Amino acid sequence: LGQVRCLHYEPIVKTHEESFAAFKNGDWFTVLQDALQELQEEESEAWELVENAVRNFPNVLLNMGLREIQERMQKIPAVLVAAGPSLNKNIDILAQHQGRVLIIASGSAIGALKRKGITPHMLIVGDPFNRNFAELEPSLDEAVLLATSYYGMEKAVAAHKGRMMFFDFLDYPLPFPYPGMEELVP
Repeated sequence: LGQVRCLHYEPIVKTHEESFAAFKNGDWFTVLQDALQELQEEESEAWELVENAVRNFPNVLLNMGLREIQERMQKIPAVLVAAGPSLNKNIDILAQHQGRVLIIASGSAIGALKRKGITPHMLIVGDPFNRNFAELEPSLDEAVLLATSYYGMEKAVAAHKGRMMFFDFLDYPLPFPYPGMEELVP
């Protein structure tokens, strides 16, 4: 093990300096343990996506997909609202124009919108992990269309009483989580 050399890819080294320093200092066992723990956590998260997809499947079949409304929405002005420093600066302007534009909120921004009396038309929930449901639950609103992926947060899909729409993250780094489902979902 003393002969093992670490392949240095500069961007990775820079973002994981602590791990590389520990590895160089001979604390390779701790680095290996941490890496294995991280892989195990990623695997359990991947299984949660599979479980979500299976549980969401009846709702996916009963509700529309993104492609079904894409053409109808092309000429409608829309604002995508996400949490960030510009939200506080522009929220009053958004409140003045809420009847003139389609307001699409990310899960993290809906609380700020609601506090200003703004009800978005659509809530996008990209977070698939049920452990974050308690944070999202107060934001669910029957009047707001819930848009999530087919393997999205299953608890949100089960709790939402209004309309839903499902989409696929085409560029999501994981493969389709449930073999064969890609033929069924479209």
